[in-house]
Amino acid sequence: MKQLTRHFLLVILVFIVTVSLVNVINQTGLNKFQISINSVTIDENILYSYNSTSTEQNFTLELNNFELQEYNSITIFFLFLGDKTDSNGMVVTFYLNQTKVEIILDQIYQDSVEHSFSKSFSYPIEFVESMNITISCKGKTSYFFESGSFQILSTSTIEPIDIPVLDEIQTVLPCNPSQLGFYGLFSGVKSEYVETAVYSLNDSSTLNVTLSFDTNSFSANSQYLEAKINDTIIKTESFPADSSVTVSMAIPLIQGKNIIRFHFCVYMCMGEIWFTNIVLSGKLQVLEDLIPEDCFDWFPCNNPTVDCTFNLSSFKPFSVVEEQNLLVSIYYEYIGSEILPILDYQLLSKSDVIFSGNDLFSHPNGITFDSYTLSYSSDISFRVYGTTTEEGIFCLLNSSKIEIEPVPTIDINDTLEKIVASSETYDTPSIGALTVNFKDVIYFDSQLSSFNLSFSLNLYNEFLSPVDQFILRIKLNGSLVFFQSFNNKQTLTDDIIIEITREYQEIEFILSIYGGGLIVTLEELSYVLSAAPEETTSPSNPFVPPNQTSDSKPINPSKITLMSISMFLDVIALVILIWHLDKKNKKTNRNAQVELDEEKYELLFNGGYAKTERFFNFNVLGNIRKVLLAATGVYIVLKNVSYWLILEKLVTIASNETASFSFVFWGKFSFNLFTTILFASSFFWFTAIINSSTNTFYKDLHNLNRFFFKYVKYIFPVLGALLFIYMKINHLGKLFPWSIITSVSFSVLFLGYMQFGKQKKEQSEPSLAEFFTKRQVFLSKIGKEEPIKISKEVIETTTESITINLNKVETNQLFCYYCDALLERVDDGGPLICLNCGKKTRKCEICIKYMVANEELVQIIDCGHIFHRNHLIEWMKVKRICPTCKREINDDLIINL
Repeated sequence: MKQLTRHFLLVILVFIVTVSLVNVINQTGLNKFQISINSVTIDENILYSYNSTSTEQNFTLELNNFELQEYNSITIFFLFLGDKTDSNGMVVTFYLNQTKVEIILDQIYQDSVEHSFSKSFSYPIEFVESMNITISCKGKTSYFFESGSFQILSTSTIEPIDIPVLDEIQTVLPCNPSQLGFYGLFSGVKSEYVETAVYSLNDSSTLNVTLSFDTNSFSANSQYLEAKINDTIIKTESFPADSSVTVSMAIPLIQGKNIIRFHFCVYMCMGEIWFTNIVLSGKLQVLEDLIPEDCFDWFPCNNPTVDCTFNLSSFKPFSVVEEQNLLVSIYYEYIGSEILPILDYQLLSKSDVIFSGNDLFSHPNGITFDSYTLSYSSDISFRVYGTTTEEGIFCLLNSSKIEIEPVPTIDINDTLEKIVASSETYDTPSIGALTVNFKDVIYFDSQLSSFNLSFSLNLYNEFLSPVDQFILRIKLNGSLVFFQSFNNKQTLTDDIIIEITREYQEIEFILSIYGGGLIVTLEELSYVLSAAPEETTSPSNPFVPPNQTSDSKPINPSKITLMSISMFLDVIALVILIWHLDKKNKKTNRNAQVELDEEKYELLFNGGYAKTERFFNFNVLGNIRKVLLAATGVYIVLKNVSYWLILEKLVTIASNETASFSFVFWGKFSFNLFTTILFASSFFWFTAIINSSTNTFYKDLHNLNRFFFKYVKYIFPVLGALLFIYMKINHLGKLFPWSIITSVSFSVLFLGYMQFGKQKKEQSEPSLAEFFTKRQVFLSKIGKEEPIKISKEVIETTTESITINLNKVETNQLFCYYCDALLERVDDGGPLICLNCGKKTRKCEICIKYMVANEELVQIIDCGHIFHRNHLIEWMKVKRICPTCKREINDDLIINL
């Protein structure tokens, strides 16, 4: 019995071990060929290790029973371990004979979790046999101390895809990959795509495709789909985040194979972006089945020309009056590809064109226009004509309509009152003008006569305040009879004299509104026509400015006098500047020169240090003032040129030679002469202001960030003021890109100049003995009566810089931060006050209290900032940076004062 039990347990144990081994073999991929129908798996794992210096590595595999067709897919299962690659991701390339398939795996997949990714590709021929394929891996980390590994698992497959031949039944389409994940970009668009393929049996079929997918929650400026067929964009459509999305679109097909890609584009997003459960389906589309129910009539648009006419007589209200003003509203829909045809249009009364327009589809929601006819009983038609590249259908909708009003008649003894617009509301652009126009037709039953045209309107914004500016133009049969600009005016009432012959007259009111992005309301735009008094002299058409009379005398300001005054003031300012710089050069109370290797080095003193800088043999202190003088001269020249241009314009205006003017003609050769001169002169001038104080310039030279922000603080407010004035004068909306580029360019150029100045030559230690022989000159110039014992450890020297650490010498001196004067220590417990400039010693940035003479103070060598000793010691236990300038520090950089 015991033996039987033992045998039974042994059999069970063998069975368990066998089952476990089988499972292990299945899970580890040791079953070399897991071949499903028409597919082959990679028979071994591929391991690629990478670091910051890794290069491309190739792996060659032999695949048996390998089948490829015209359209195929690669699905890789992979795993990342360790650190992530840089932003370029991991690039995996498959080489199948002459066909190259590249897969880029974003950092989002590098999370130590197994993932899969599929990609479709075309192959030129059908292939069924063994093949040696090469797999190339390329990736590296961002930093030298990082490393990781990338493994392609043996379950990865390569298989052919059957391309569906579509009919009118909805069919699921192949889609690779079925999910996408990537990180967005802070600026710019990040785009990834899925791909499918279909067959078309003719050259004019249309695919009605449906794309569905799920998105995660992410925040972006915008996100949209781009549908491309054979690398041509067919349609663009936006979609929401954190939702399930279904999009349908019509895509024209060519005969044969069509490769269709759907690009998921995300603009300005820094987070993770996932698109999952991506499914494509489609069927062939019959255009006639898509005609809407409210279609009045339709016409096929065939390649390449379109010419169709719709009879609108059924839309006409009943009237027996032949002379009618028409308000025509045409609503339409185009069915077909997203590449819209280019169509123009005409309104016809019998065969006469009474209205025409261009580019019909620039009005996507329909068009509304005014016209008139003298034979209302005749047929009224709407003609559409142009060219198209794809097949489609143009539908005229039942919502189209025609409204009529009899043409008013007036003679020499009549008065006509007409309301053109009772109440209209508009959204105005933030920059530029909104232009609206109103037309009316009048029949004058009289001979050549003069009429008085009185008109009025009320215009205000959403705050019930006048708009900033509006311009009113009035045309009579296309000729301008009135033009005037109004600022901050709500109610307008005016009149003019017009000459009219016995005929139909078209009066047009054109209103350009500068509303600053607010909602504006136009009320009671009306006019009154009446016979002009006999004593009134009728002005001649076309329109001339109302204030121009035959006895007006031009006003000619003396340009020479004004320019002489301006240049005289500039000369005085230049003389004062030269005097100031000369005084700066002579101020040597704490400066000294030392000759070293036949080179003169100028020494500056600040916080206990003597220091000089040389920019490739360019002495800052001596030559920066020369640069300042040159910049000031350029500013004076440019300023006077701009003043001359302004005076020329003012003379033109004063002489009444034109009704309006603008300093700038955007888009023409002279598009920005005036403003360009102002920008350039302001740049040079404020650069000169910054450099006028050598102390400020020199102290901040070691910290480019601080110097850059000082530069921005002075420059950008002035540029902003100039931009504001410029926009007010010219009402331009395209100024911002140009101004931003200009400002950034100036900043980059200036920072480039600063960085050039900070570069050092190769450091080498000059002869200290030769320097010591000149120390007496140095000591005498800084007011030392006794020689200072200087040792090598207190002198830091290079070919460009000599730094003498006076605090390591037995002087125990403290210098004023603001004027570099010597401070006398007075042990009275109060703050140190400089006798030279009268300012208190700086506050300790840690405790925000003034430093006094009897306290223990320390100074940081690199930046010269001073703190209470015990406070800085406690600070450095937490942070190893300067509390003031945030520069990295250590114990070797701290000295006692």
